[in-house]
Amino acid sequence: MSWDSYITNLTAHIMIDDAAIWGKTPGQESQWAASPGLSNISVGEIKRLAGDTNALRSNGPTIGGMKCMFIRDNSDDPHILSMDLKSVKDEQGNTRCVCVGVSKTALVIAKGSKESNGGTLAEEVYKIVNHLKNSNV
Repeated sequence: MSWDSYITNLTAHIMIDDAAIWGKTPGQESQWAASPGLSNISVGEIKRLAGDTNALRSNGPTIGGMKCMFIRDNSDDPHILSMDLKSVKDEQGNTRCVCVGVSKTALVIAKGSKESNGGTLAEEVYKIVNHLKNSNV
């Protein structure tokens, strides 16, 4: 299966700058597809995102080296299936919303544009995560 089309669909949205899909099965964490801006996510970062969300609350995750704050976990809500993050300010003072969709075996990550909001990202990520969930992926 080619995962590149999922990335193309996500990044075609005007509010999404970058996206990635990673396998999250313990011991088999791997990048399935990514746009250039999220191609540097590490296995350690994925393990942390796929792990205990309480640890993310106390010390936010990084996504491709970008430090984030953990906002909320709705990954168990069947109508949302994702976690909301917000990057810390970059050198220009900008922050980015980040949405991490959670399926049985994968994480779908979308990094928003400067103008994006978490709700928009969650809606787009949900479409893919729900499809993966219905496909038992």
